[in-house]
Amino acid sequence: MYKPREPMNTQLNLEIGRQIFHIACTKRMDAFVTSIRKDWSDYVVDTTYGGCRVEMVPYSQNRHFNWAHTELERFRAFFLNTHRRFPADEQIGRSIGESIRLLQHLDPEGEGISHIRARIGKTQFLIYARGGLSLFFFDTELNIAFFFLSRNTVLFSVLMWILNGFKVVHPALSQGYINGMMFILSHLLIQNNGLLLHGSAIQKDGQGVLFLGPSGSGKSTATRLCRPDVCFSDDGVIIIKEGAQVFAYRSPFRQIHKTLDKSTIMKGEIHKVFLLKKNRQHRVSSIRNSELMCVILMNLIHFFKYLSDETAKAGFHLTKEILDTLPSYRLEFARTEELWNNIV
Repeated sequence: MYKPREPMNTQLNLEIGRQIFHIACTKRMDAFVTSIRKDWSDYVVDTTYGGCRVEMVPYSQNRHFNWAHTELERFRAFFLNTHRRFPADEQIGRSIGESIRLLQHLDPEGEGISHIRARIGKTQFLIYARGGLSLFFFDTELNIAFFFLSRNTVLFSVLMWILNGFKVVHPALSQGYINGMMFILSHLLIQNNGLLLHGSAIQKDGQGVLFLGPSGSGKSTATRLCRPDVCFSDDGVIIIKEGAQVFAYRSPFRQIHKTLDKSTIMKGEIHKVFLLKKNRQHRVSSIRNSELMCVILMNLIHFFKYLSDETAKAGFHLTKEILDTLPSYRLEFARTEELWNNIV
């Protein structure tokens, strides 16, 4: 006779860069823990350091809860407060409206949402972001994060896992979870002199370079063409300014398989920065720091627009310091094998 398993309660310490996340896994999230230990084993540490705690709460879009009008208005004001640094256009209105609609699929009596409701008036400590069908809240004072992940996202991840031949994409590592980690890590890194960027950081022959660019600009392609000794990441790269130097840290946010690496180096100095653009031939040209800084702030810091005012200001100054430290270029490149010799 089949006997259902008891819900699993466990905790996993995950270290990325200088930050340690205490991942609290509940509600039968044992498959999630298994995948973390297998695919993110480089970052698992045994420590009692008091870092950020993350609660993951799966929800179904098939259930709808009736929230009191006053509660929804409180959240509407909270969401608007997050977007107040940006022009009041229709896009922001739609974003807030979609957040409110997703909120009504969450149980207002649930433990996670109850904590957020209790803290909603102290908006300087509570920040939020939305990624697709997922909502993320982070209490920056208590260092507790809540990821509300749609089960539809998990099912989509299972499908992608199957389509990729049971490789690369693990169903338990849903895009919602990854986006949530990027949101929290982006905030915490800026507080510790670091950035989480849309970029690729590689090292070859002792030289470290940083490729920057939005989705589709060729970060993964450029990384493969260079045949690096180490790829720290080709999607969400962690860089930290330490004194007069800038270092990249190995990151789990990657699209290429980690077996591309030829070593287990976890940290490497960055010597040059390239803003990527695909073209029919190679061309390296200078780029003004002011132009590159605008591109980074507008598009290349993960979830930058959702961060608090204090964190955004710190990110602004840190970006300037990093660009003042490193020589920067615009790189137009073709899909040929000679890329590395054209940039070193």
